[in-house]
Amino acid sequence: MLNLAKLVATFVALFQLTNALHFYVRTGETKCFFEELQQDTLVVGRIDAYEKDEHSNEYSKNGRLKVQITIDETFDNNHRVIDQKSSPSGEFTFTSLDSGEHKFCLTPVYSDNTHNKVHRIFFDVVQGSTHDYVDSKSTKSVDDLTARVNGLYEKLDKIHWEQETMREREALFRDQSESTNSRVVKWSIMRFSIFSAKMTTEDDLRRKIELLELENERLKKTSSEGTHPYSKVDGWFSLDEYKRYGRQMIVPEFGSLESQKKLKSSKVLVVGTGGLGSPALEYLSAAGVGTIGIVDDDVVDTSNLHRQVIHQTGAVGTYKCESARYFITRINPHVQITTYPIRLSNDNAFEVISKYDLVLDCTDHPAVRYLINDVCVILGKTIVSGSGLKSDGQFTILNFENEGPCYRCFYPQPPSPSSVTSCADGGVIGPAIGMVGVAMAMETIKIITRYYTKKNFSPFLSSYSAYPYQQIRRFKMRPRQQNCLVCGANKEVTKEKIESGQIDYVSFCGKVIYEPLEQEYRISVADYNALSKTDSDHTNIR
Repeated sequence: MLNLAKLVATFVALFQLTNALHFYVRTGETKCFFEELQQDTLVVGRIDAYEKDEHSNEYSKNGRLKVQITIDETFDNNHRVIDQKSSPSGEFTFTSLDSGEHKFCLTPVYSDNTHNKVHRIFFDVVQGSTHDYVDSKSTKSVDDLTARVNGLYEKLDKIHWEQETMREREALFRDQSESTNSRVVKWSIMRFSIFSAKMTTEDDLRRKIELLELENERLKKTSSEGTHPYSKVDGWFSLDEYKRYGRQMIVPEFGSLESQKKLKSSKVLVVGTGGLGSPALEYLSAAGVGTIGIVDDDVVDTSNLHRQVIHQTGAVGTYKCESARYFITRINPHVQITTYPIRLSNDNAFEVISKYDLVLDCTDHPAVRYLINDVCVILGKTIVSGSGLKSDGQFTILNFENEGPCYRCFYPQPPSPSSVTSCADGGVIGPAIGMVGVAMAMETIKIITRYYTKKNFSPFLSSYSAYPYQQIRRFKMRPRQQNCLVCGANKEVTKEKIESGQIDYVSFCGKVIYEPLEQEYRISVADYNALSKTDSDHTNIR
């Protein structure tokens, strides 16, 4: 007990009580104060918050009342050191890691969303002496500092590497230039000898020298543009590629150079180049996916251009996959593109999909979705699937690492054909569908760079809505189902059944049946136009 009393007395002696204050504020309003703190100063704060009774005008405490406390370092781009909720009578403690001005902000809130109340808040701050409280420093701050130092080392290494590379390129250029100059001299001597022997004209000699000088200038230009065959400095990337992908390689979650190598060596198949496939293709090619396959047998129509932004007006009437290839090669010439102007079917699905590591399902018909799903599960391919209509959309990851749930796990039975609305019937907002396509590209990059693993991946379905305000909601989905026909315990869907045509996806999903009028009750537009100009009695039913 004696030691405890000494410890308490020492602690009290260390601290100087600042002037306590109180203020009035409404629910949800924020009140901020600024305090200059020395480095390694221990700060203890106490809060007492009261609620005003509208009838008696008395202040009392309410257990549902909370006080949101934030403390920012204003000298370090408002770096936040504390963000917590306190009870009506609460405390907080922290140690200032650096000297400078700190901003203390208090906001009264309720756990049940009560609002428009008046509060009186007492705010008391106690500062301790500036000692080396090493043990009180947060692990996060140390990690942040370590990360910054490591980042500086990485940048320094990159600068050294770039300097060394430029030296090598300058040496290479000098060798080429000297070689060309030597050839000019040798050619001049040779031509002079020939001129002396065969009386070759002086104009011809000048022309040959000019051609060699032009070649020398071309070599200089080629070397500076980085398109020389020796421009791949490390066997993976050229200087142009390092400059192109540099901004994404410094993002910690991305994974630096190794992740960029994974992207370059990956092979991704995109089925459909519509409102979903267009933005997905743009961002995957720009990010540096090495090989991209594009499947689409449709042609570009003018009605596509407001949302399928990979296609231009001049491409109307051409295959969408070829239009996409044209656009991608101008985004990133380092990407290998293979196009398939075909409709994916039982006959060709295995041959096409087997060549790729991952598939993006950007189609708009249930029959094709089930076909892609079944083939990918049998081949062990992961699927990034998306859909969209009007101003809404959704995306998910299927058959992740051949262990996650598949499309049939979520939807054992297809929707009724009459309930499936097309973009032509229901309409579609371009940016809304584009948001889903961009999200699909991001999920694809996370899969390729191994951000997702078997340990941290959880099945999900993300839903995007553009109205009334934009939001993305994420739903947790169930795992693989044992009764699934393609990935469950008793597999009924096999490669043999698909390729032989035993599984008819169109019949399985159904189709809308239109019942036209009998021939005797029909009339063409031209005939009706002629009929309307006569005095014949007729009834126009619309």
